[in-house]
Amino acid sequence: MGAGLDILLAAEGRQLPAAVAQWVGTLRAEGVMYSITQKARLRRRDIVEYANTHECIATVVIDSLEGWESVARSPSANPWAKLSCPLVTAVPPKNIKDRS
Repeated sequence: MGAGLDILLAAEGRQLPAAVAQWVGTLRAEGVMYSITQKARLRRRDIVEYANTHECIATVVIDSLEGWESVARSPSANPWAKLSCPLVTAVPPKNIKDRS
């Protein structure tokens, strides 16, 4: 299939955060193709614009819909509605309760 990951990362500095660096190591070990674009600030609009201008983007995955308003110029706007592909939200593992 030849699919890969385009990773947009909101993080200060030039170094990857430790957890991301570990995850990237796993991607590399598994042979997953990826690219990382790191920005000090990342807004909803930035993600929508990136996805809509790269025709190879099939899905956008974000951590949660919560919290994005704090970095938005217009918190009441809904740029996700302009996204030309599916938007998926993933709950971080620390928020998943043990079901055993």
